[in-house]
Order: sequence, then structure tokens, then C-alpha cells
Amino acid sequence: MTGDGADAETRPVELDDRRDVIITGIGGQGIQLCAKVLALAAADDGRHVMLSSYFGGEMRGGRTEATVVTRDEPIVGIPPIVPRLNAAIVLHPEFLADARPRLTDDPLVVTDAWAWPEDDDERGRIVRVPARELAAELGAPVAAGLVLVGAFAALTNCASPETLAGAVSQLVPAHRVAALQADLAALDAGREFVSEAVHT
Repeated sequence: MTGDGADAETRPVELDDRRDVIITGIGGQGIQLCAKVLALAAADDGRHVMLSSYFGGEMRGGRTEATVVTRDEPIVGIPPIVPRLNAAIVLHPEFLADARPRLTDDPLVVTDAWAWPEDDDERGRIVRVPARELAAELGAPVAAGLVLVGAFAALTNCASPETLAGAVSQLVPAHRVAALQADLAALDAGREFVSEAVHT
């Protein structure tokens, strides 16, 4: 982050080619929705995508994760449960111990600012996004995951803002339709945070 706000607004985002991502958190945070949004948006942009999910039987608080593999060419030779991934989106630290062994030694990590250990910034590229705060400002605390999806997509160019918005509009469950505009704004907030603040 630069000390000059004007300079921060004009500097381009350093794109990252680490797109094979595990999304981890706890039940109730919308992990599976976030994964589906990212996968559908990437596919709508003409990319090849593989999505897999894991979640326990608990409605809230249990382990839940998903992986999204995105390629510009057909995906071959990768098992459904991907053993090694080069990126992570972290909404909650509760089950990091399960996710971290599956990361490469130099991953891209897009994390809610509080959710990644403070003493572990040397492994890969750690991008801390105040997702909870940004979502709360929009009046949609449950949209923190979409803030991180917007940030991840901006960093990796795995999906465009237009296809992300289309995917959210298509996939948001009926009981959350009233919050659709806030969900779309959450995507924008993540993208804008990366565009204005992240240049490392």
C-alpha cells in the first residue's frame, strides 16, 4: 500500500497466475455459494473449470470448503479432490489446519484480514482484505465471502466483473434475493480494495 492515495488509485493491480484455489471457512459463511459464483463466472468467460466441494452435516459452524481449478486450456490429469493448490480464499481460520497442507509452498492467499495468522506472512503472497468490515458497511455481513471473491478475481483475472455479477444474480438463493444489490456491491468492494490498496 502506498502512502499517496492518488498514486494508489492509478497503479495497476499486479496480476497473479495462481488460480487453483481452495476456499475455506465454516458453515453459514456461504463458502459453497462463493465457489459456485467463481466457477460459473470463469466458465462464462470461456475458461475451463473444475469445481469440487466438501461440507459436513452441520448447518452452521462445521467444516466446509471447496476447490475451483481454472484453466485457459482443457483440464486433464487432475483428480476431483485436488491434492495441491496454489491459492486460497480464507473466510475463517477454524479449519485452516485441513486446508494448509494442500497448498503449495508459494501460494496466493486472499484472506479476511483477521483470519490468517499474523506471524505467517512469509509463505507466498498474503493479501489481507477487511472483508467483514466492508460487507458490514454494505449492510450485508454474510457477503464477506463475495468481497473476497471479487478481490481474488481482480488479482488473478480468472473471471470478469460482468460474469461475476451475472453468476451472483443467477445463483443467489431465493431467501437472499432482497440482498442481491448488496451482494453485487460486495464483489465491487473486493475488486476496488485490491485495485486501490494492493500492489505487492
